[in-house]
Amino acid sequence: MMKYEQTQYGWFVIIVFLLVIGFLFLAYLNQWGNNPIPRTPFLIMIAVFITPLALFYKMTIRVEERTVRIIYGIGLIRKEFSPERILNMEIYKIPWYYGMGIRITHEGWLYSLNSFKSVKITFPKDGKNKTILIGSPEPEKLIAVLEVHFPDYEPVIS
Repeated sequence: MMKYEQTQYGWFVIIVFLLVIGFLFLAYLNQWGNNPIPRTPFLIMIAVFITPLALFYKMTIRVEERTVRIIYGIGLIRKEFSPERILNMEIYKIPWYYGMGIRITHEGWLYSLNSFKSVKITFPKDGKNKTILIGSPEPEKLIAVLEVHFPDYEPVIS
């Protein structure tokens, strides 16, 4: 069975955070201003910006056998889905105001980084239907891979 792996980088997040970290570093190094940043607050601020950067600079989607894995950044934040069967899959346009990262929406959980397209997947879990949205720049390819890995899926024809 073919494996699928697709990695997206959050260039906006990377650039903004690196600019802020660079500015803080220069401000500390050159002791800018009338009241320069002391060492401890500088180190705390650097940690505050490096931590989310490391956790969310990229998102990887992996599909292996009957498992979908979503891994953010260095891998500390990850989500795995192993639905017994998929009820529905469709391409869903993500509104700009949903933002990026991990969000709860009225459609279900959203896992996205820099894409305005996603694959909306509905599957049964604990007697209820659960819906997730996985942001992807290539949703058609992701759906094709999921159809191979979940052979009991039959698309709803409208």
